[in-house]
Amino acid sequence: MNRRDFAAGVVTGAALSGTGIILFNRDWSSGTDPAAMLRELAQDARGLVEFQQSGIANESTLANLEQTLLDAARTHPDAFASTAKLKATLERIMLDEIQAGKVDSINGVMMSPTEANFVRYASLIIDEPVEKPGADIRGDFATNPKFGPRATVVGQVFNEQADGHGGIWVKSETPLPETTKIEIAGETVKTTWRSDVVTGAVYGQLLNRVLSQPGEYPVALIDAGSGHRQIIGKLSVKKRPPPAKTLPGNDSNVFCEVSGATLRGTGTDSTLLIDTKCAPRTAKLLIGQESIDAKLGPSGL
Repeated sequence: MNRRDFAAGVVTGAALSGTGIILFNRDWSSGTDPAAMLRELAQDARGLVEFQQSGIANESTLANLEQTLLDAARTHPDAFASTAKLKATLERIMLDEIQAGKVDSINGVMMSPTEANFVRYASLIIDEPVEKPGADIRGDFATNPKFGPRATVVGQVFNEQADGHGGIWVKSETPLPETTKIEIAGETVKTTWRSDVVTGAVYGQLLNRVLSQPGEYPVALIDAGSGHRQIIGKLSVKKRPPPAKTLPGNDSNVFCEVSGATLRGTGTDSTLLIDTKCAPRTAKLLIGQESIDAKLGPSGL
């Protein structure tokens, strides 16, 4: 099949085999969650499972493909105003790529790189296992689990570590299986096991996706050995407060507004708490000429 036969673009319902690879219904939501709208487009596709089974070469993960498509759409104003607008944006990107001579191929079919990524993405979405009614893979294996951090604001890495990743911990009152993994926003993360405590590291595209907009993201424990999944709560990402002001009166790029400061304790045991929701990991307090190490926690800096 040549490029002309595929010129309308994958998302528009172009034909790959005479019957068409993707057919959309037109009753889309007007939600504002970019990832949810992209998944809605992908889940509404038809024919991709068969095409995927014919041999799509794909080394990218679902999260990588999703981030790539969302990043491409974000270069266009109002791309996420609605699912229909997102569809039109992707079509525009596909056409621009073809006109610029940018091509990719799947199973010998030439298409734009964004088309190819959407096909790969949608095939993974459609091919995801769906629980049948009555099926239950949930199983509580952690006793009264507690986890943290539980909240942050847009753009602020929660429990930021030295290399920039977000750290999360889960503690159980009883030992956890050595095969326990932490799952955030539907994706398992690199997990370190220590009997009744596991810690997870949230990196890269998953971290960017979670911190990109307000929302609540499920936190769960997965026992890779038994397949049991136990939901333990949600990580809340709230709207970012207004920026703090620098001495010259400009908006700070890293600090949020400060609503107050409290001195706790006396003498060498005193702690100064700055009421703010965001600050870089390298933040320090400057009191007179004295520089003091600081750390952002749930209560402030």
